[in-house]
Amino acid sequence: FLAPWLAFHWKPMEAIHYTEVLGMGLMMGLGNMLMTIGLKKVPSTVMSPVAYSQLFIGALLGFLIWQEIPNEATIAGSVLIITTGLAGARIAAQREKQLACC
Repeated sequence: FLAPWLAFHWKPMEAIHYTEVLGMGLMMGLGNMLMTIGLKKVPSTVMSPVAYSQLFIGALLGFLIWQEIPNEATIAGSVLIITTGLAGARIAAQREKQLACC
């Protein structure tokens, strides 16, 4: 789609950009590895809200760093993620309490 445009406007990356891309790749790899370790240690019902919280954290960082106002869909998604995460934690605590007493 952008190939014709890039043919006339392409500029090679500067040296600093290579280190930035390498840093982003390493951080993404570390994040995926930690998420995989987390999935081995806890049930997926606990880890799912953590994975979905990336939307909320990204919106929060966008607001704090760049003063970017999240749109209605982002706010609604964040509220949904927080609500389901809290409900899941409450249900898990109730199940654990029931299993401990009997």
